[in-house]
Amino acid sequence: MTKLIKVILAAVVLSTLGLTVVFGSTELPDEEPINNGRFYRQTGENTGNGFAVSNANGIPFWTTFRSMGLQKIGYPASHRFEYKGFTVQVFQKAVLQWNPATNKVQFLNILDELNAAGKDVDLRNGDVVPNHAVLAADAGLDPTTPSGFKQIKNNHLALLNQAPLVQNIFNNEPRWMDLYGLPLSVATIDGVLVVRAQRQVFQCWPQGNAAGLPSNRALMANTGDFTKKYNLFTGDAVTPHNIVHVNNRLASNILVTTNPVLSTSTNSVASLATPIPTVTAAPSTNSISGYGMQAHLLGGNANLATTKIVEAGFNWTKQQVRWSDIETSAGVYSWAAYDDAINTAASRNLKMLVSVVSAPSFRLGPGKSHGPPSNSADIGPFMTELLTRYKGKIHAVEVWNEANLKHEWGVIDNSAYLKYGQMLQSAYTAIKGVDSSVVVLFGAPTPTGVNDPNIGIDDAIYVRRVYESFPTVGNYFDAMGLHPNGGANAPRDTYGGSNNRSVWGWNNHPSFFFNRFEEIRSIMQSKGDGNKNIWFTEFGWSSTPVTEIVAGYEYSQYNSESDQADFLVDSFSLIREKYPYVTHMFVWNLNFQAVVGPSDEKYGFGILNPNGTARSAYNKLKAMPKN
Repeated sequence: MTKLIKVILAAVVLSTLGLTVVFGSTELPDEEPINNGRFYRQTGENTGNGFAVSNANGIPFWTTFRSMGLQKIGYPASHRFEYKGFTVQVFQKAVLQWNPATNKVQFLNILDELNAAGKDVDLRNGDVVPNHAVLAADAGLDPTTPSGFKQIKNNHLALLNQAPLVQNIFNNEPRWMDLYGLPLSVATIDGVLVVRAQRQVFQCWPQGNAAGLPSNRALMANTGDFTKKYNLFTGDAVTPHNIVHVNNRLASNILVTTNPVLSTSTNSVASLATPIPTVTAAPSTNSISGYGMQAHLLGGNANLATTKIVEAGFNWTKQQVRWSDIETSAGVYSWAAYDDAINTAASRNLKMLVSVVSAPSFRLGPGKSHGPPSNSADIGPFMTELLTRYKGKIHAVEVWNEANLKHEWGVIDNSAYLKYGQMLQSAYTAIKGVDSSVVVLFGAPTPTGVNDPNIGIDDAIYVRRVYESFPTVGNYFDAMGLHPNGGANAPRDTYGGSNNRSVWGWNNHPSFFFNRFEEIRSIMQSKGDGNKNIWFTEFGWSSTPVTEIVAGYEYSQYNSESDQADFLVDSFSLIREKYPYVTHMFVWNLNFQAVVGPSDEKYGFGILNPNGTARSAYNKLKAMPKN
């Protein structure tokens, strides 16, 4: 349903307190389509007026706005106008500028411009923003050379060692340079840790804030709005107008005028790192931060497995941690089986994702043989013990695995969705209490294509029901874990697509296609979590001969070893091309052929043979460019 705002029209009433405009009542929608774009009234100060985002005249601000998302750059807060010879537009969290020399939309260094206009004192007093700082380590470095810029970038990123919450945001945002720019200064002001970057300001509230957000969260400022608040941009450019007026201006290519406060100071090396106005252009492909492989590292397998992962040029691994194997009785823990696995990965400089599953029997409810703890809070102390023992060696935690399956959770009754949200909250709070830099993942559901509580629940329906049953769940995970399943379809095949592989029986539901994650992404956006990244904590293609078919995985006979290899490599290419919000991808699996036999469904997904030699998929993944 479209949310409505009321615009009062028709009579004018004067009072000593101000001017109130009252006309006959008309209702207008918050936003509505225009030619090649959209008109928004949300930032129109309740006047019915607003600002448009459009691709008019070949400047693709509308395309950029849609690709980046509302959570990352906010609503439009100005019309198009000219600034220093460039067409620009202000959004709540960013300022876009069009560079005709490169035919790219780029991002203005907002905080550098405010510094140059002498606004640092106002920023500190009004919005608790630390002063612009020049790093001594930048002296003598030439930002126009690749080596000089690389060293400058490293110098500034090192500032984030003082702010691990913000460092985590940078690490998990593939377009961090576009959205945030380089970090410039870090300071604690009135008990709040604040990071100033070229384009964004982050505030870290160790005890939560007045808005009721949980503690240990980093909040991003509306830095685009700073340009209006501190009068960098004034006049008609930032004054909302009615939709007819705005449409006419766009159609006539009329740039609105503004009265900018022009820069008078000399740029420092820090601000030149991404110069104004030719800011760093968006990369032609997206950057994947995490190239991972899920492996079985237990039982003496850690040395060979981690060697193979490193040799393939991957930088992450994943190990499932069975809580029931570790907490043998209440408060008694046995770590020996996991010490070798996690310590060996750390010694190879591999980042570690662990997936925590399987509550001990004494923590299950009556009549339960497996699944989550009966008391969701019980997972908290275990997470505290786990993260304390392996602090600095575990970098991400996935809270449960495929909780939409009876096999992993038990019967999926109506209480399951709320219970998962409560368990995630307990786990998140405990994990962040030990190490705030650890990424907490919503445990990946698996695509099922069925809705039977005694088998499993469709993954999209499951995620939606968790949001509906526990509306604050978004406060308790940093990224969404998903398990895309290609089945017998290639990664670029789509449900109902005309150029798909023709494999009967494995193309009649979206669950059989790799791009299933797009639907989950839409749910996240609808629930206000469109700013969160997605991690593929397992994905792969099974390939087995006809003689080794496992019931339920019959499609694997249609995937040759060459298909498996090509599909895995192309899936990485596809994500780099189209999906910047997918930042980590874990191949399922590395070495399970050495652990289970051909009668186990995990066998066909392996990319190493039982003796540790490479299948075609391993070799092609090893040869694949990593960004």
